[in-house]
Amino acid sequence: MRTPLTSIKAYLQVLDEIENRQPNKKYIQKTLENVVKLLQLIFDLLDVSKIQSGQLELNISDFDIDTLIDETIASYQIVSPNHQIIREGVLIDRVISADRQRIEQVLVNLLSNATKYSPGGNKVILNTGKTDSELTISVKDFGIGIPKGELLKVFERFYRRKDLATHISGFGLGLFICKDIIKRHNGKIWVESEGSGSVFYFRLPLNSSINKEVALSL
Repeated sequence: MRTPLTSIKAYLQVLDEIENRQPNKKYIQKTLENVVKLLQLIFDLLDVSKIQSGQLELNISDFDIDTLIDETIASYQIVSPNHQIIREGVLIDRVISADRQRIEQVLVNLLSNATKYSPGGNKVILNTGKTDSELTISVKDFGIGIPKGELLKVFERFYRRKDLATHISGFGLGLFICKDIIKRHNGKIWVESEGSGSVFYFRLPLNSSINKEVALSL
């Protein structure tokens, strides 16, 4: 399904560029949005399948984590203009050994959830901190929050809040995938919520390298 949907997406993007008449353009854009959602679902299901079979590989490389954070914020800000993404905290100022694409995937997922579940808010805060041995990144929203009894469930596969409005889309796979990615990096991910707004955290080691064989066997 991924290959034909990718082709459909490309054709729709071309149509969106050349079509300026309404309501034609609106229909094209709505169709394109739904194709993007289907593609994301396929990617998530493929990742879940890899996790369950122990085949989610890490491509470890050295990269500057601050550069990745700033680039991810800038890219996501374009697709979410209604929320200001604010970076706070200290610069990590370190080159780390990790899977750059997978860490970016975690950041994008947390930013996406923060904007999705705070439709009435206008900002999201990404905070960075570090110790001698660890870096910590948090994403804070000012949205609907998470009931205390459900905090431990949000990283489960297919988990969705029972009282969510039907207009908030999602399949309950993103956080499940994020948890596995961070675990394979010898890190930790968790969430805190006081009922109004949520803060998602993840922590990664700064001084230990990732053993690829261990990451594959988790």
